[in-house]
Amino acid sequence: MYQDIEKSLRNNKVFTVEGNKEFSYADLLKMVRCVHTVLKNHGFSRILVCGKQCFFSYASLIGIYLAGGTFCILNEDIPKDRKQFIIDAFKPDVFLGVKLLDMPTEFPQYKYDDLYSMTEYDKETGNFCNNDILYVSFTSGTTGIPKGCVISRKAFEHFCEQAVKILKFTDEDVCAQYVPLSFDMSLIDIFGGVLKNVTLVAFDSNSYKLRPGKYLLKHKITFLNVVPHFITILENGREFDEEHLRYLRMIRFGGDKVSRDYIDKLFKYNPNIEIVSTYGATETTCFCLYKILTKDNYESLCTTHAVVGKPLDGWMISLENVDSSGVGNLVIYGDYIGEGYLGEKNNIGENAAESLNCTYFIKQGTDGTWYKAYKTGDYFRIKDQELLFVGRNDSQIKINGKRFSLSELEYILHDLGASEACGIIKDDKIYLCYTIREGSDICEKEIVEQLKKKIPLFAMPAKIIKLEQMPHNLNGKIDKSVLGKMDFDVP
Repeated sequence: MYQDIEKSLRNNKVFTVEGNKEFSYADLLKMVRCVHTVLKNHGFSRILVCGKQCFFSYASLIGIYLAGGTFCILNEDIPKDRKQFIIDAFKPDVFLGVKLLDMPTEFPQYKYDDLYSMTEYDKETGNFCNNDILYVSFTSGTTGIPKGCVISRKAFEHFCEQAVKILKFTDEDVCAQYVPLSFDMSLIDIFGGVLKNVTLVAFDSNSYKLRPGKYLLKHKITFLNVVPHFITILENGREFDEEHLRYLRMIRFGGDKVSRDYIDKLFKYNPNIEIVSTYGATETTCFCLYKILTKDNYESLCTTHAVVGKPLDGWMISLENVDSSGVGNLVIYGDYIGEGYLGEKNNIGENAAESLNCTYFIKQGTDGTWYKAYKTGDYFRIKDQELLFVGRNDSQIKINGKRFSLSELEYILHDLGASEACGIIKDDKIYLCYTIREGSDICEKEIVEQLKKKIPLFAMPAKIIKLEQMPHNLNGKIDKSVLGKMDFDVP
């Protein structure tokens, strides 16, 4: 992969479009060399990178990779306390950004403009840091405290080699770089894109984020890498139609389950599109399960939501503690699992073998070899030899010894015409929140009637709440922590 990226940089086509600005691969090569020079001259190997979606951020990530360094992407819109937590945990040698951080630091900071204006920079790049760890990605743990997932260079390189084949990138592709840079999904756009000389369009402003359909047309976007909530945004802007989707050849969904209704409409508006339904925890390197859906195969593969298929080459799976309905906890194992969490003692070892009490442990494969393993906490069912996502660990409830997934409530609402739905537990009660899909006339009475027919009495919600819009976090996923703080006014 190292040599392939080096080769790709010697292309002079357009690399990035930002509003009315364009940067070529020649511009990218210059910026990569500037980053390389600063890192080498000062011995920096752990780099905190600005989270702004722009040419300079993309170039710094490529430069750090070629230098053999380790990066962590900082979303500058998060609260100062969280920023400080990430800085203290990552312990960077330097910060690279569009502007300097609005807080005192013990490490130096460089603005991209200053680097790009360098007159003296290395004419060649080289791997001088040789760090085994490529990046650390911070996600919120179950306690709400950020957890720094450590991903090795070997794992990410193998993932990229697999991903560019599955996503069929070519130098004719124009890809929307829509997801936030601090979300590991974005690394597919950047590294996969550079490998195949695609053109990236940075969706870096509110106009691009909130009215994306307009820019899908303007830039003739051929590939999208987004969370399912992106379709809701298109619907809200009245842009989910044949006209706005006409240039797309593929859309890859990650981060959440994909509604069957959305899939039906995507093929209605663009029959030739391919939909890649994926699953992957940050701890397992971007995504590790996938299924390519086409107009010809999707109806037999999807229920209320899309299947997520089978593992990429190099990742293996098993379902543990499978119940009578065929639902079990997904365990992923292989040579490309994350290296644990920053600052935490790694659980992987002899005492953790086959232990489902550990997030990370080691597991014996069918070939007799022992591999690193990760317990996802997510529940799946096998449908026609393909994996179907059932629900997350935090959506599972147990009342009087009976287990129930709140995802079942969400599936029912999707069938009835909800655009988005989310069940939560608060004060030992179930609450079901939803938003209306355009053109739907769903009412609460109908919802209650359907729920009574399809779920056990103990799982009936204490209240069903219609929202104007569902809260989402920075990555585009439904923010359950915000829903949990709402006052539902139930006696």
